[in-house]
Amino acid sequence: MNALLSLFVSGGAVYFALNKSNSIINDKSDELINLYNFIKIGNEEFLSKLNELFHNWSLLEKVIENNRKELLNLYKNYCNEIVEDNNLKIKYNDKICEFVISHSEEFNGVLTNHFNIKIDNFIHEIQKNLLSKIKRMCKISKNKGNLTDSNILENMEASLKSAF
Repeated sequence: MNALLSLFVSGGAVYFALNKSNSIINDKSDELINLYNFIKIGNEEFLSKLNELFHNWSLLEKVIENNRKELLNLYKNYCNEIVEDNNLKIKYNDKICEFVISHSEEFNGVLTNHFNIKIDNFIHEIQKNLLSKIKRMCKISKNKGNLTDSNILENMEASLKSAF
């Protein structure tokens, strides 16, 4: 096969796996086609932003690694306190906010980039995403058995990355 013709490239797994120089791709999503064109031509601005994103995600991974015990305690304490308590969400939003502020030096690299992150929005997203993940993990743990520390931390990392 000397060429690839893909009418709906979607995630591009086949496109990237075959790495054909003679490829024609298409998709209904103009944004997706623009993404693949940026990759194809090596768009400097796009690749720079992608490298910044990778750098910031690496910083968030380090936040998880460096604060493993504290984050696991946050999760376990929440799971132990689950009751019909309207103040629980407020209490843990406050705890998450305190965590971010007390570790601001570690988050500092993420907040000083070209993505124009506003600290209040970022903290709000972390609160929302992390609390949602913690609730979901507690529910899964209750129904299917305890999660490993590694699973808990991976989920917390995902919530930080999605807040970014």
